[in-house]
Amino acid sequence: EQALQCCSGLGRVQPLIIRLSNGYGPSLDRKTNSWKLVLNDFCRTAFTTQEIHIHSDGSPQRDFLYMDDVTAALSLFIRIPYQEKSNVYNLGSGSSQSMWALAQTVSEIYRSRYDKEVTVLQGDGSLFQAPPREKITPSFRYVIELARRAGFHPAVSINLGINQIFDYLEKEE
Repeated sequence: EQALQCCSGLGRVQPLIIRLSNGYGPSLDRKTNSWKLVLNDFCRTAFTTQEIHIHSDGSPQRDFLYMDDVTAALSLFIRIPYQEKSNVYNLGSGSSQSMWALAQTVSEIYRSRYDKEVTVLQGDGSLFQAPPREKITPSFRYVIELARRAGFHPAVSINLGINQIFDYLEKEE
């Protein structure tokens, strides 16, 4: 990023710098392993084992962006005017969740779809206890205002995206 900005200052290139938050969503190619992405992993393990494993205390917060929104954003940004390409654009949903809240959302959607419970576990296999509220605040915020001003507006909510991952998993069964 710094090298591109330096070259831009010299008039050699006009870079387009895009910072992606945490992408998620089913892979278009079955050979691609997208299951290491945290939200994909939560959905797959909930679907296959009725468990979700959190490998932290649950308090880390992340912003998640569905891959269809990523591709729509890239399509938008390659067409922005030349003079705006020297900006740095953050791509995200503009809304963050803790790992604990994310696991709860996946569990609730799984329960509503399949009428089965999902157990949330710690990395060592013991039952996960919700982190203290004071540990989760203040909220992490991934600032996407510059991307919004350029016309980027995420279209896929986290709930819709999770449901689409479950749809994909059902088809792959």
